[in-house]
Amino acid sequence: MDVQKTSEEGQNNGEEKIIASNERLKKIQQAFGKVKWSPNTKAEMARKEDIVATFFIQEEKKMPERLYHYRIWFEGETATIISDNENEGYGRLTDKVQVDVLESELLAGE
Repeated sequence: MDVQKTSEEGQNNGEEKIIASNERLKKIQQAFGKVKWSPNTKAEMARKEDIVATFFIQEEKKMPERLYHYRIWFEGETATIISDNENEGYGRLTDKVQVDVLESELLAGE
C-alpha cells in the first residue's frame, strides 16, 4: 500500500510512504470492511482529501497486481472515502474505533 498525505492547500506534500507490514495491512483491511459503500455515486467534497492511498492487490496468482486508488477525508468520528473501483464508489466509515484505527495506521510514523 502506498500512502500520500496532502497539505491543507490541497497539494501532495511529497511525503510518500509504503505500508508493507502484514499486521498494519490487516488493521486497514478490517477498517475498510466496515465501510458502507454506495456504488455508482458521484460525490463532490468541499475540501481536498487528507490522504491519497493506493492499494496493490493481487487478485489471482501469477497475475499482476491491480491498483485501487482511494481519496480519504477524516471528519471527526467519521471517514469519507472515494474509490476508483466501480463496485465501491463513495463510502462512509462511521465506526469511531475503526476510523481511529484507519487514521492512525495511515498516518503512522508522522
